[in-house]
Amino acid sequence: MNMRRHLGAVVISLGILASDNSGCSHDETASRPAAASQGSEATPPEQPRMSDGQILYVISTVDTAEIAQAEVARERATSAAVNSFAQDMIRAHTGAKQQGERLLAEKGIVASDSQLAQKLRTQGEKALADLQAAGAMDFDAQYVKAQIRQHREVLDMIQHQLVPAANDAHLRGHLSQAAQMVSQHLEQAQQLQTTLPNG
Repeated sequence: MNMRRHLGAVVISLGILASDNSGCSHDETASRPAAASQGSEATPPEQPRMSDGQILYVISTVDTAEIAQAEVARERATSAAVNSFAQDMIRAHTGAKQQGERLLAEKGIVASDSQLAQKLRTQGEKALADLQAAGAMDFDAQYVKAQIRQHREVLDMIQHQLVPAANDAHLRGHLSQAAQMVSQHLEQAQQLQTTLPNG
């Protein structure tokens, strides 16, 4: 009887050891995916691809901000060259905005807001407020400097964010024209800056 009890105890002990070992391997295996998932969480998720409607709304937001700032510049600029530049901005961006609206209608695209458009709208409102608060002596230089910064940012955005996301061929053509216009405005603003005393 003692021998049977001893053998029974050995069998039970071996069973416990086996279950412990299988539990360890399970825990180790389970910990590996957890570590991998923690690593993946450290990488920011990719932004969803923008729709054609969102892209057109972004461009319209840019046009609206440029027109608003140019209207202030047309009233407050002391330099004839800056005033002329502001009038060109109103004409060009009004035409671009109308072209975008026609494209929306012709293609049946529904314009929709996005985080990028909201960001641009906020930046445009701040730039407009800064211009309205600028002193008379500094206004021309501040307006032209803001135009250089904004046109650089918009050109980069069109080339690297909007064009790669566009689906419609006509929209890609519209973006190509917008990039060309923005590039020309950037060159004009840079040239204008060199003529200003506070530029």
